[in-house]
Amino acid sequence: MAPQAVGSDGWMETFDHPENGYQSAIRCMTNTNWDNVVKMCSGLRGGVCCDVAIKFTMGSQNFVRLIQFEDGVKWVIRIPLDDKDPRWAADTANRMKNEVATYKYLKLHTSIPVPEVHGYNAETDADIGAPYMLLTYIHGTRAYDFGLDVEQSRYVQRQMIEIMLELASHKFDRIGSLVRDESGDFAIGKDMETNQGPFTTAGEYYAAFSTQYFHLFADHDFENNLDAERCSGLHLPFMFNSFMQIFTDCANDHGPFSLTNTDLGDHNIILDAECNIVGLIDCDNIIAAPIHVVAQIPSISGTDIPPPGLATRNPYATLTYEDGAIGSAWFAGEFKAAEGRRDQNTPISDAMLSDPARLFEGLCHYGHKQIDMTNEWARSYMYIYYRRLRGGAGARVFSEAHIFLDDEKDETAEGEGGNKAEETKEQGDGDGKSSSNVPEDRGVDLDECCNAEPQTADAMETAPEGSVNEIHSHKESPTVAAIGCASLESIDEGQ
Repeated sequence: MAPQAVGSDGWMETFDHPENGYQSAIRCMTNTNWDNVVKMCSGLRGGVCCDVAIKFTMGSQNFVRLIQFEDGVKWVIRIPLDDKDPRWAADTANRMKNEVATYKYLKLHTSIPVPEVHGYNAETDADIGAPYMLLTYIHGTRAYDFGLDVEQSRYVQRQMIEIMLELASHKFDRIGSLVRDESGDFAIGKDMETNQGPFTTAGEYYAAFSTQYFHLFADHDFENNLDAERCSGLHLPFMFNSFMQIFTDCANDHGPFSLTNTDLGDHNIILDAECNIVGLIDCDNIIAAPIHVVAQIPSISGTDIPPPGLATRNPYATLTYEDGAIGSAWFAGEFKAAEGRRDQNTPISDAMLSDPARLFEGLCHYGHKQIDMTNEWARSYMYIYYRRLRGGAGARVFSEAHIFLDDEKDETAEGEGGNKAEETKEQGDGDGKSSSNVPEDRGVDLDECCNAEPQTADAMETAPEGSVNEIHSHKESPTVAAIGCASLESIDEGQ
């Protein structure tokens, strides 16, 4: 279904709750000289009159207001909310220069719909009062706010696949972010997230990225070593760096390296009313990267799958993850079909959902700095390792993991699911057998069906979409089996 208000029509006019995280946005509003913004924009268009709209919007990093010209043209001015985001080693100025270079590269060399850059100042501008970027306004709504049904979501995902493939067709001999020199030529420079590089091998990049993430978590979220003991998975980045050397030949992986958006998801694509992607925004996460980084499935509803080896009894988590198993397998199959149409000489789909790709996925989740999720992924890393080392006999699922649910669902699960679990247990105690379809000692193992290859797009169209029971009835099908792990044979080949 389409949102009630499209584009800037749905933006805010006031700070309804200024105490809830709006302090940075209020500073942007009060510290910016909006009269000078109007003069600057008018001057850039040869004196065409304009004004700044009352409405505004913001994300986690930027404050945005609409600029309206009297001839109907619309721009936006984007102002960083903070001087320094701890998630990035590079400072705001260099990140903005990188993003401008990326927008310009994509405009010149791809058909990907990105806004045109009309001007920027990466430093605090004396006349404006803040760093800024002026971009063409794209009328539409973020996919995240659209409320996509399954059919709409898959239509959008097919377009995201085309964006991923077009990016991946641009290859470089270094890993890092796009930069533009004084002569106007594009090249690969430092990676903005680590502020290191450019890297010549995948191993160098993995070492820098994992170290950056460790310090991001350990240095900022814990007071001392005893406090850090709350997070048993705090060492996960070091496991990642070691395991990638075991699972891949990353030390000798000299590329070529493809462009990819490491933050591609429903939060940074703009849709029109018919669900066509009309804009890709926030392009500071586009880098040239190794294959297992390129092979990450975008963040969009219906593709969430658990860490390998996770078992859960929670019915809502089971439904979410099994729907995600179907959705992620569908995505991988559709991606493979799209690669075949393009005749890509380095199939990304071969690496998608492989163990090395999932190891990188786990490190990305680590960057979210959620202790329970980090601990789950640390256990999952060991599950993946022992499965490789000793096969299925060496990999035992782990259960009772914390699942993030909203309070209402959690209470319902405890009230309804808990009573059913007690009834099942009582019946099992009476005759030595359990009437439940779920083994009592394991919960629902969402990684049991990981050895089949993702199906093709045509086959995936018939995947079941419905209740937990409907999905369980197809448990043996290759559709659900594609939940997210490559076979040991494919791992041995370095995928």
